[in-house]
Amino acid sequence: MDVFFVDSRARVVDPDKWYQPELSLVSKLKRLIEESSVLDNISPGDVVAVKTHFGERGTTKTLRSTFIRTVVEKLLEIGAKPFVTETTGLGLTRLRSSAIGRLQIAEENGYTHQTLKAPIIIADGSSALISWKFRLMENS
Repeated sequence: MDVFFVDSRARVVDPDKWYQPELSLVSKLKRLIEESSVLDNISPGDVVAVKTHFGERGTTKTLRSTFIRTVVEKLLEIGAKPFVTETTGLGLTRLRSSAIGRLQIAEENGYTHQTLKAPIIIADGSSALISWKFRLMENS
């Protein structure tokens, strides 16, 4: 099994050059995707889900939208049709337990169709919480 690794440190090659975008983590992610061949089985026209976690309200320990967008852009280069997906977390009673609430949190944390360059689809549908509550009531 091959393991691919990207060092997050920026080793400055030319200290006189103030702008070195090739040292950014986004540039390193692009190279990682290319060198790992992780997208080689994707064909033009394939619909591809990019699963992520949008976090909770006010959290900061999620992947930044720029990294998700980088994966989406690589898929678009192939000709695939990517979408970004997340789940509501069935059984939870917080805002994120409905698709509408999940999308509100996603937007608050910087994940939108515009920032990701792909539509966002909540995997368990818009009425996930409602159907879960009805199942609870039926079983009681």
